[in-house]
Amino acid sequence: MARFNVYPLAQRFSGQISVPGDKSISHRALMLGMISKGEMSIEGLSMCEDVIHTKQACVDLGIDIQTDGNKTYVRGHGLYGVIATDKRIDCGNSGTSLRLFAGLLSGQSKSLTLVGDESLHRRPMKRILDPLQTMGANIEGRVDGEEIYPPLHIKNTDALSHIDYTLPVASAQVKSTLLLASLYAQQNSLIVEPILSRDHTERMLCYLGAPVLFQKTPRTIIMQVSSWNRELLPNPISIPGDISSAAFIIAAAVITQSSVTISNVGLNPLRKCFLDALRKSGACIEEELVSQENMEPRGNIVVHKNKNRQSFVLNRQEVASCIDEIPILAIVAACSLGESQFYGVEDLEFKESNRIKTIQDMLSNFSVSSKYHDGILSIDGIGEQLFSKATIQTQGDHRIVMAAAIASLRANGVCTITHADSVDTSFPSFALTLQKLGVEIQAH
Repeated sequence: MARFNVYPLAQRFSGQISVPGDKSISHRALMLGMISKGEMSIEGLSMCEDVIHTKQACVDLGIDIQTDGNKTYVRGHGLYGVIATDKRIDCGNSGTSLRLFAGLLSGQSKSLTLVGDESLHRRPMKRILDPLQTMGANIEGRVDGEEIYPPLHIKNTDALSHIDYTLPVASAQVKSTLLLASLYAQQNSLIVEPILSRDHTERMLCYLGAPVLFQKTPRTIIMQVSSWNRELLPNPISIPGDISSAAFIIAAAVITQSSVTISNVGLNPLRKCFLDALRKSGACIEEELVSQENMEPRGNIVVHKNKNRQSFVLNRQEVASCIDEIPILAIVAACSLGESQFYGVEDLEFKESNRIKTIQDMLSNFSVSSKYHDGILSIDGIGEQLFSKATIQTQGDHRIVMAAAIASLRANGVCTITHADSVDTSFPSFALTLQKLGVEIQAH
């Protein structure tokens, strides 16, 4: 089991860096490339473990994928071009892979099994299986009480029905699962979101020629397949840097009063709530929009030195827009003065770990008080005080590992972070990126 030893920051840092390609967009590019007709080039694909599992799953499903430098070439066989296989399709630790494949493969008229690692097999799937079964998908999982868990067994289905569905809670993964399944429906499907969630799937489907329409108030997505030729175009995709990875470097600059520029980062409006939250805390952050071409806006993020950090509150919609960044925002809140609150974080209980518990345990080890009740996480910030030197048990959760490492820059001694190798799940170059900025971080 690898560990990080992280030393308190000796002096403020400055510089310009880049981060790996966006993980969410990478998953979707591979999957939609797989069912496009022809060869798709993907530039800047993330090489984290989660995406590698999606890539290997596509290969196991009969898709030819080649890599040449920073470009990946996916030769799709069309909407129904997936082969049947006796292999169990291994999604590793990636909930995104498993949930999105469940939607995409339910309409393939094939029998397949989706599996993952021990952690993924503890993550609930009923919220996707119920609507998929309503569409006629023959998909089942392991039943335990009122919940359903992987592995997921997909059996041959002649055709899927359309669905008119209002998501009970905001979830980009559930929405994306149903959008992918709706490609195989015989009539138009309608999906309503209670709160806006990240829209990478809709953007990419539109870019590749799928008949996706939008209505506002409430936010409604219509998959208009009745007038579609059932073919996705293999248009080239360029993937920007992952703002969720950049978040850790940005937060490091904010809590250490440093300055940094992160170049070529995705600036999707529904992924930038993290930056708005930091601004609420007093951070001085600029966005330099470089391009809006090829589906997703991208640009540079510039963090300036700023001493003023104050408590802040995120409502449910704001939390839904930056759910992956809550662990590092918890560290920023701990470095602020006063009580910060995060509303609607209950979904964090079902991530790679029970993230509410691991966040609270991490804060407690750093001598920061927090409480959780009825979906609200409250953190009592300590302002300019230093965190206590600590050993942080991360339960193998990559975002807790990185959040704890960033917090260690403000500790009163060297901190040890367990399960450091789990950062490969999303940000394999995490330690190297920090080292380039002068941070002393050692892997053992």
